[in-house]
Amino acid sequence: MLTTLSSSSSLRRQQQGTTLLEVLVTLVILTFGLLGLAGLQAQILIAELEAFQRAQAVLLMNDMIDRVSANRTNAASYVTTTPLGTGNAPTVACNDSTLTTEVMRDKCEWGNSLLGASDELLRDTPRLAA
Repeated sequence: MLTTLSSSSSLRRQQQGTTLLEVLVTLVILTFGLLGLAGLQAQILIAELEAFQRAQAVLLMNDMIDRVSANRTNAASYVTTTPLGTGNAPTVACNDSTLTTEVMRDKCEWGNSLLGASDELLRDTPRLAA
């Protein structure tokens, strides 16, 4: 009986800290799993932004296609050698009297749309009927 008690107390001394070690290993595994989830979330956010940008590009292209289709007689006038809506060029109000043709106004509005400024500048500007 005495041997059994001394061997069980020596067994307890050998196992002291084993539970703590198991908890630490579990925390390390959990930490790596959470870091993986954070990386996955970052990739999802990037993919969401790219999908939004692609959708915006399709909407802008459809807008320009509609503008050219509405003004078929002057469709060749929409061709430009300079890119529209690029750089840090300041946006202009497209209801200006210097824009004498519908093509010039369409180019101005589309350039502002590409810069993302059309919502602020043209919110109250009436559109020409096609």
